[in-house]
Amino acid sequence: MTRATHEEERDNAAGIFEGAASESIRISPRQLSEMLEDRDPPVVLYVRTRSQYEHDRSRIPGAVRIAPDEVDGWVREREEKLGSKVEGPRIVAYCT
Repeated sequence: MTRATHEEERDNAAGIFEGAASESIRISPRQLSEMLEDRDPPVVLYVRTRSQYEHDRSRIPGAVRIAPDEVDGWVREREEKLGSKVEGPRIVAYCT
């Protein structure tokens, strides 16, 4: 079976999130579950390639699927709506 390579998978997505991966705050599935129960739950982003997203059918209810090469645009659009980089709900990116 031949697998097509989507355009978003050809790009080097390493620069999407600023800073080294070791600087990212990592949380467990249990922590995310607890955060989603909060009065002010985070926005959950699926930041996975199309093939990863289609292959793994498990979903977090209410999560937003963003292709890796579209994250910058999503962030800019969100900042324009909110008028600030600081305001708004927390964001949890799920990319594995």
